[in-house]
Amino acid sequence: MLPARLLAALALLITGVPSLHAMSVIPPTFAELVAEADVIVRARVVSLQPFAEKSPAGEVLRTRITFVVEATLKGRHEGGLTLDFLGGELDGRGLRVPGMPTFTPGSTELLFVTRQGAGLCPLVAAGHGRYRVLTDRVSGREFIARNDFTPLASEHDVQLPFSTAAALVRPPGTGLSPTVFSARILAELERTQPGRQTR
Repeated sequence: MLPARLLAALALLITGVPSLHAMSVIPPTFAELVAEADVIVRARVVSLQPFAEKSPAGEVLRTRITFVVEATLKGRHEGGLTLDFLGGELDGRGLRVPGMPTFTPGSTELLFVTRQGAGLCPLVAAGHGRYRVLTDRVSGREFIARNDFTPLASEHDVQLPFSTAAALVRPPGTGLSPTVFSARILAELERTQPGRQTR
């Protein structure tokens, strides 16, 4: 649950101000990203459903996103996955949280999900826990991009602040393939959790 003081501020924002200040998060290292995730999946966005949640301080807008899980790299999860994110638009009202990941139906993602983010953002370090699976229009090759669309050239680049990463001009060909990124996630898990099992 969010603190009452924060909920009161959010309720005010829903009725009078269009956005919050940008979230401040410390970018994790690759090892931290993998370790702090309860579940790591490749998933496709099926639907987005904004909703208002009652609280002692007033209404808070959230968006419920439903995914179909295509592969599980960490944790035990199959089939559908539903995550709630702070912010959204409903009946002419809106709450925008700069830095909060936003999704599009049909998109494919690699998600580092944490239970610690319940109530705000269910991903490790917000946008640092979301990686887009994109396709190079020229070559047809799939590649991994960060939340800000910067191709992920190395797993160690996950710790770059987005302001730094966005300044790097990288063609799609420099992004790791989903297969390579997934293999490095599994290698990190094996390094820290030998003999682990996933479903």
